[in-house]
Amino acid sequence: MATATAPLPQQVAPYAGRIVDADSHEMLPAQIWVEAFGEVSRPIADMIMSMPARNKNSSNVPDYKGDIDPLTPETLWTTKGPGSPGSVDMERRIGVMDMMGIKSQLLFGTSIGLWGMVMINMPPDSHLLKHLGGAAAGGYAHARKLMAAYNEWLVGVARNSPR
Repeated sequence: MATATAPLPQQVAPYAGRIVDADSHEMLPAQIWVEAFGEVSRPIADMIMSMPARNKNSSNVPDYKGDIDPLTPETLWTTKGPGSPGSVDMERRIGVMDMMGIKSQLLFGTSIGLWGMVMINMPPDSHLLKHLGGAAAGGYAHARKLMAAYNEWLVGVARNSPR
């Protein structure tokens, strides 16, 4: 691992290079879900993109141009959501981790992985389940497909780096 190049808070600086981030998330915007996860994500992506963006962490980023913002100490600590460096490009995330002194990360689902987990726990009469699957059983099947697609994507991420 490269030496952290961003100034770290005094309390964590002694641990640089040994930090395990146990609560990290990808922030892929809905605009690229079909490309990243396949057609199974299209109904949810279309739904998200039909809603107004709520805040900087919104999954709807109509003018999304890619994970292209420069990785600097300023952007590292102040930019959040899909626009922050390494939030979408998982290969680029390694540089972010290095700057933050992080040895490894546990990556939790934010995009379709989270949607799949939410849907699988919805009551059978949920409008969303019926909308996506025609009936609750179809909606639950769709939720499982979302989670499977997310897990397949995540396995690909893990193949690129054990971190």
